[in-house]
Amino acid sequence: MRAGLVDQALAACEAALAAAPGDAFAHAVTGQVHQRRGNTVEAIRSYSAALALDDNRHDARELLGGLLQRTFPVTAPPRDEPIRDAGPFIYVLGSSYARSFATGMLYLPLMMGTSFTLSFLTDDLAAASQAHIEAHLDRIDRRHPVLLAFFESNALTHHQDKAGTHALQRAGKLGSSDDIIVAGANRYGAFLRTAAARYPGLRFLVLNACPQLVREQQHYVELTNPILKRHCDALGIPYIDVWDDLYDPATGLIRESVCTHPGDVHLSKASIGFITGFLSERGLLPAADQPFVWSHMMRFAIGPGEVTRLWTEPHAGATNLVHSRLVAFNAVLERAVAHVIGTLSLDGSSRVLIPHCREGFVPLAISPYLAAQIVGTDPDPARVAMARRLAHFAGRGDIVWQTEAEPVASDVAFLVLHEDDSLADLDAHLESLFRAVTKRLFVLSTHDWQRASVTWARGARQVTMLDL
Repeated sequence: MRAGLVDQALAACEAALAAAPGDAFAHAVTGQVHQRRGNTVEAIRSYSAALALDDNRHDARELLGGLLQRTFPVTAPPRDEPIRDAGPFIYVLGSSYARSFATGMLYLPLMMGTSFTLSFLTDDLAAASQAHIEAHLDRIDRRHPVLLAFFESNALTHHQDKAGTHALQRAGKLGSSDDIIVAGANRYGAFLRTAAARYPGLRFLVLNACPQLVREQQHYVELTNPILKRHCDALGIPYIDVWDDLYDPATGLIRESVCTHPGDVHLSKASIGFITGFLSERGLLPAADQPFVWSHMMRFAIGPGEVTRLWTEPHAGATNLVHSRLVAFNAVLERAVAHVIGTLSLDGSSRVLIPHCREGFVPLAISPYLAAQIVGTDPDPARVAMARRLAHFAGRGDIVWQTEAEPVASDVAFLVLHEDDSLADLDAHLESLFRAVTKRLFVLSTHDWQRASVTWARGARQVTMLDL
């Protein structure tokens, strides 16, 4: 199979199963071959057979769950009703700049994609970008403003030739670089005009294109901003001009002190204070923020081919897993969720409990087709409020969110604990879960479990420890 010889691999698997039909490993490998061949039904049947023979085949459980996630992505139609008890906040729609707004309860940072997916350099790119943005705007609770923060994308996309504009220039199909950037900025303005007309009553805010670390890109954003401001003024859209807070007169580029780290042009979380101040002065946000620290990152589908990412960690680059414990934990958590989904597809569970759900990553990752009811609880009201915001945006009205410490009765529970979750009595917490759960308990944690004296064998209930 690794050599690409999938037909021969399938023949070998069939021969192995004929010789040993009760071999769970053979069924699990056969599932992988069927999955590689694109035969989803047979792959699911093989993984299920492996787990029926050996419930501890966690590889088959994870592969089954991952396959179900990709085959039946969690999508739902937009919702018309407002978010319950959401409080004031602002949706941030942007490229990776959106991650800088993971600063508390005031912002819901939604990363729509990379700069290339938000480019207006050509008519075709502008049409695709507009459709991409509107897919997000269609899901927004229109009582809350939307901050658009992606206007550096034309500068980056053209400078790095991510849209192939250099070749078009050489072919004489586009003008000078300045012409391209100016035309792109005016396409931004046309998009803003269309959006304002399509979503009447929705308050748009526009953040100026931020200074850059590369002089050519800096020149392009300096061309963009006056055009952007002119269009905003004509439409009555607040234009958030914090250029002076970001610009270093000594270098003519962005001030390094506002960046996440040297060499990274993205804004740090700490530097967003001047944008919050700008909005507070104009009555768009309250001056005080509710205490809140993001603990999860997530991505979820909002429609066919449309994926949003909630990226709350400022560090960028391929070394994320090394530099960020949060990134590493979430990478493991995504795999653990696949285990849970694989189990739900087999158990036919009617109620799933996610205690300590934080911002709702795990409940939102579980398809409504796999459970009759999903309940997410957390002792922190701020986390529950943020989970409701995300669920509303994702169109997930099927999830019950509760602020309570005691678990509710359920068939399956998935407990995710960080080392910063302060549990005064871990034994009592686990005992309460045992009383609430009738079938299976998953536990993913970085806690030291040697200090827990709970006996894990509890009758028919099964416990899967995913220990970090």
